[in-house]
Amino acid sequence: FDLDFDARDNDKDAAPVDLGLGTVGDNHGTPVAGVIGMDANNGVGGVGVAWGCDLTGLRFGHGSEGGLQQQEACFARFNRFDVVNNSWQNPSAYAYNFEDPFLSNFSNELFYAVQNGRGRLGTNIVFISSNFREDGFDTNFSNLTNSRFITTVAAINFDGAYSSYSTPGESILVSAFGTEGTSVDDGIVTTDRTGDA
Repeated sequence: FDLDFDARDNDKDAAPVDLGLGTVGDNHGTPVAGVIGMDANNGVGGVGVAWGCDLTGLRFGHGSEGGLQQQEACFARFNRFDVVNNSWQNPSAYAYNFEDPFLSNFSNELFYAVQNGRGRLGTNIVFISSNFREDGFDTNFSNLTNSRFITTVAAINFDGAYSSYSTPGESILVSAFGTEGTSVDDGIVTTDRTGDA
């Protein structure tokens, strides 16, 4: 059965959308999915950290095409998965405060998944640390990256040093390879939609 869900368009197709400008939007999720699940022995090089896994897309809009309700609709589905990777961020400090009554549905869905997902073993929820190191951000600025119920991941470059954009913080549990710059030599092998990964 298909678990894909697109909260922005309210359908079961979470695929990237053609913006009608000769480009395709939402390209970030495809390379991230490759880092997670790219097949071994693919003839290209590289292998996903969980190769052989089943991947599902959950999509919500950002800015004027999104909103908290779309995020809540995706979070309400987290309990259906073993692991949920979130490679998105909010550039506003303290925007996700689980003590805020306005976010109660949001945090309740997250906590429900952590306690009841994966056959009551708990869904593993992963968030990137975010990309705001140069702006002085810290993972402690958001409950999405400082909660003990979430695994927070920082980005490192191919030399093993932190990526210049990766937000620091005490709540980071692990790091994973990302990119550093625009050269192919600065990145990692993964799947791609634009010819740039």
